Amino acid sequence: MYQYICIMEKDIENKEWMTEAPYLAGLSKGNQFSVPEGYFETLSDRIQGMIALDSWKIEEHEIGFTVPENYFDELSTRIAVKVKVKSESKIHKLLYSNFFKYSAAACIVLMSGILLYINEPARVSEKTAYNEMVTDQMLFEIDEEMIIDHIQQNETKNPGDDVSDAELENYILNNFTQSDLISE
Repeated sequence: MYQYICIMEKDIENKEWMTEAPYLAGLSKGNQFSVPEGYFETLSDRIQGMIALDSWKIEEHEIGFTVPENYFDELSTRIAVKVKVKSESKIHKLLYSNFFKYSAAACIVLMSGILLYINEPARVSEKTAYNEMVTDQMLFEIDEEMIIDHIQQNETKNPGDDVSDAELENYILNNFTQSDLISE
């Protein structure tokens, strides 16, 4: 029973494509890729004959390019004349021109300036480092008592000690507005 159902399903599928593609269904079901008898036995003779026929056609009809008479005899003299005319043209030597000299000088000056600019911060930092080192060495060598004496001799009076509160209040009122005082 199962085989019968499978066969029926295949028949239905076969009939569906025939209705959808009638042209394809109408083609013959034989092997379309067949060759006549003795085809491969005579193939090499036929190929050789076609090659010979093609080469004979080319030679007979001269399909190639043609040139005028004495073309190659006169060719070398024509080439020599053209080369001679071109070699007589004026030659400009770049190395001996003023433009080249000034361009080279400008390039040297430009590169020197760039190198000096790039190396300048290194020299400044070297000088600063040396100056700091010398200053540190001098401070290290000064005696502590000498520093204390110097500070005591040059100690000045604080200017705020002589000013009264009333003078400070008047100064603030005269020189600042109320919004200045609030914002600060």
